Amino acid sequence: MLLLMGDGGRWLKQPRCCNPMNALFNNLFSKLMGRGPEHYFDKAVDAFHAHQFAKALELFNTYEELSGDGSVALYYNKAQCYEGMEEWKEAEDTYRYCIEAVPEDPEAQYMMGRFYYDRGEPEKALQHLVNANAYSDQHQGDVDALSVLGFVYEDLQDPEQAIATYEKVLSLDRNLMMVRIFLSNLYIRMKKLDKAREYLPRPEEIDATDVDLNLELATTYGRLGSWPDTKTCCHRALQIDERNAQVYNQLGLAHYCCHEYDKAVEHYQKALEIDPSYDIATNNLAYTFEKMDRFEDAIRIFNQYLILVKNDPQEASDVKDHIAYLVNALESERQAQQAASDAD
Repeated sequence: MLLLMGDGGRWLKQPRCCNPMNALFNNLFSKLMGRGPEHYFDKAVDAFHAHQFAKALELFNTYEELSGDGSVALYYNKAQCYEGMEEWKEAEDTYRYCIEAVPEDPEAQYMMGRFYYDRGEPEKALQHLVNANAYSDQHQGDVDALSVLGFVYEDLQDPEQAIATYEKVLSLDRNLMMVRIFLSNLYIRMKKLDKAREYLPRPEEIDATDVDLNLELATTYGRLGSWPDTKTCCHRALQIDERNAQVYNQLGLAHYCCHEYDKAVEHYQKALEIDPSYDIATNNLAYTFEKMDRFEDAIRIFNQYLILVKNDPQEASDVKDHIAYLVNALESERQAQQAASDAD
């Protein structure tokens, strides 16, 4: 989230800005030219939303130079520009600067925790997110920080803490559908299926235009064996993005589990038409052909799958063994057919 500056921005104890007299001169000159500091700030926001992160950072720096603004909120924006540029050390240092300036600022703690979580460092994220909730002006905590804290607990293999955190989030806002889905998945993993269904949204409750949300819900319904709901969510997702290989794969799985093998093949093949390197769909298609006793097709697709998993020695070994099994099965079938033909 890009923080838009307002009149009430927090200020650093030691603002980073240019010489005050230079700033005053530049500000006056800029106004005479018809371009106040806010012009550069607005342009920076536009550049950020256009994913022109280097340009946005340059414009934020110009805004700071002209305005003398050294607020924490401005530095949040700079840090996010560094993230967009994949300059991780600069982003981390900038977020840390914000925390050092205002240690009990919940936003600074949240942004630092979210940064570490996105970088795959949940251990570092944990304390910052705990702090963000402790320092929050809201009595029960901050919904965004709590949500990411739940993700962190999941990554740290602490399902009980994750569940408690997600339930607290939903006590603040029941309409956070992705959190409800994540909580349902946790209960599924713990074999508490009634609790999973209690929190899982119905397809009609979620945003019909959100592909990721529909796919996540479809996958979760699949884990519960609710294949009609899985199909509903997949079809809704495909109305928005008809080139989504993951959705076609999930829809193929739903048809496979309903013993609708021809339709399963159709959707797996569509997924692979979109993404030929999609190993999961390749594996699923091969097994579907095997289920249909189409052994030649199954062997052909398993050989394609073998190429995709060649860097996984155990998986590659298992696939080779299964291909050998299918070759023997195919040979036995041919011998049986030949024997039957000879008998005639």
